[in-house]
Amino acid sequence: MTDQQRQFTRVPYHAEATLIVGGQTYPSIPIENISTGGCLLTHSLADESQTRCEVIIRLAGADISVRVQGAICRHSPTQVAVAFDTISDEGLTHLRRIIEYNATDPDAVEDEFLTNPSWRSEPKT
Repeated sequence: MTDQQRQFTRVPYHAEATLIVGGQTYPSIPIENISTGGCLLTHSLADESQTRCEVIIRLAGADISVRVQGAICRHSPTQVAVAFDTISDEGLTHLRRIIEYNATDPDAVEDEFLTNPSWRSEPKT
């Protein structure tokens, strides 16, 4: 995918996530980069494209996790890309701060939140 096709600012984020897909839980997977639209994980999976999944992102240096639902959009022998589509309001706030903190242009990230909300909040219970 070229940078022109990307809709979201992608930033390096060196932390770990748990990937839950097809009834399997894969803990302690390194995150290579993250955006408001998805993340790239260092992990190997069988042919799982378009499979629904959940990613639990552990915030570096904190005892906080962000749970995001989405789908595997592509994979290779060493990487899995996940497109996010559902996140809680609190999780979105944490995700936004991660990206703003690590972005070279935090104002561009702010614009993304205002103009490209491709995610949806979890229903309130």
